[in-house]
Amino acid sequence: MRICPPLEASGEPRSDRHLVFTTPYVILRTSKAEWMAYFERSLALAELRDPAEKLHELMKFGTEPRHWCEYVFLAYVNHVQEAVFVTGIPDIKESLPHAGPQTL
Repeated sequence: MRICPPLEASGEPRSDRHLVFTTPYVILRTSKAEWMAYFERSLALAELRDPAEKLHELMKFGTEPRHWCEYVFLAYVNHVQEAVFVTGIPDIKESLPHAGPQTL
């Protein structure tokens, strides 16, 4: 996480609110179509009715506890100071470089 100092806009009183930026994740070697299919499979399992709420819940919490943390752990490829590189689709174990027979 990166904490940035308060922005100073001319004519505005100085704020004590800082901005927080996280390191972006860059997804490699997977297509938009693969991710859209993943979203369709995952959203079909959600119990909520509203599509926007389903998507929010999936992106915030995933389909199970530690869903996104596990994805990043199993999909990790490399990193630089500015980004973390991952690959694979969360529910396709064979697409994840660090998913072995006992994972997921």
